[in-house]
Amino acid sequence: MAHCISTKIFLLSVEIPQEHPYSVGMQLTAKLKSSIIIVALTLLLSFLGLSEYKKYIIESFFPDIQKTETVPVSPVPPPIFIATSSAQLPGAEIATVAAVIDGDTITLQDGRKVRYIGIDAPETRSSDSQIKCFHAEATAENERLVLGKEVQLVKDTRNTDKYGRLLRYVYANSTSVNEQLVAGGFARAKWYPPDTAAQKEIDAAQAQAQQEKRGLWGVCSE
Repeated sequence: MAHCISTKIFLLSVEIPQEHPYSVGMQLTAKLKSSIIIVALTLLLSFLGLSEYKKYIIESFFPDIQKTETVPVSPVPPPIFIATSSAQLPGAEIATVAAVIDGDTITLQDGRKVRYIGIDAPETRSSDSQIKCFHAEATAENERLVLGKEVQLVKDTRNTDKYGRLLRYVYANSTSVNEQLVAGGFARAKWYPPDTAAQKEIDAAQAQAQQEKRGLWGVCSE
């Protein structure tokens, strides 16, 4: 105990010499000088076998020293590519819609007609009241989605139907119009093999529309 007290008295009696105006120490900041003193003091205490008193003595002599903690830096996530309306789908043809015939057929600017694959919207020419129901709403929705817009046309297996119309999945703003019309209850899912690439997605959209009685499922008779 006497040894510890005498050591502390010795440390208290040590005077830090005044720095010569031309010494290198004059160029050090106060923070750097304190760091050097702390390192020297720590080494001295370790040499004298008083390592357990390092924290007490440093806090006593340098109460203004702030404790700092290392804050982990989160890694920067990699950039995520987000598809935009200008992103062209693989194998797609870009064209502009000049007219909407009904809920599942359009006319392109060059005069070609396109029949949507996998869906069947209510027809106006049919005498069947069930099919005719919701014709106006389906046509209006198709107009809202594609009329006057640039769309992408994606082929399945066949190029045209027996009427010479192109058979295509139609995308506006990288979203399937075929699927949107079925999901909103503006058309029914209807398949003619071998053009069935999107059957799973469109059938699932119809099941949800039926369950929630959207569009024709809520107003047209079965």
